[in-house]
Amino acid sequence: MLQPILIAAALAFWVVFAAFGRPRRVTHRYELFIATPPQTVWNNYFVHISKKDYRPGTRIIDATVVSEQPLMVRVRLQYDITGTPTDYLLIYDLYEPYTRYRLHRDDSDFVEEGEFIAEAGGTRIRIAVTGQMYGFVLPLLARRRVERNQQALRDLCEGRDIAAPRGPLPSPRRWEPVVLFTALASPFLPLPWPAHLAIGVIGLAIGALYLRRFFVLARRL
Repeated sequence: MLQPILIAAALAFWVVFAAFGRPRRVTHRYELFIATPPQTVWNNYFVHISKKDYRPGTRIIDATVVSEQPLMVRVRLQYDITGTPTDYLLIYDLYEPYTRYRLHRDDSDFVEEGEFIAEAGGTRIRIAVTGQMYGFVLPLLARRRVERNQQALRDLCEGRDIAAPRGPLPSPRRWEPVVLFTALASPFLPLPWPAHLAIGVIGLAIGALYLRRFFVLARRL
């Protein structure tokens, strides 16, 4: 009886590990054609030039050039899947306007390389992003967000309307996990039944709130 349970538990562990935990080096390649000249696409793509909020899941709070040689840009971004802004330093190892670039962040091993190729009627962009990711679910979600951003870039450059960036998810209050944990542990605590009832109702409400946040997050990824 115990052996099948152990086998099932081990199998479940490896499935979850493969989906979310196995580290691997990933390169995502993207290619799209935009019916505008390379300079227009370039100026809209880089946050320190136009500072346009065309990405549906990202709002640009600030983007400041802190060095010209090499080009370094400090940005503050608000993602729609977090409750607080995030600060990055973008370092451009290669920066040839309207032609090609290579950049990385100061806090990450990800490298992004791209080229802008002038063609009849517009610009062809080829981008490769390389770095370590975990499992196969997160890379798929990351690729989906990038492709949505690229479609928004195309709409912006070609003069179509773009949706305003979504607002951030509200940050959980510090006391919420404590109350939820207390509600789960309350059946084992020597409390009067009215206290058990009150804690249980509050715990269910917070659990429902967490579930709603999860579905909103999943829809945005």
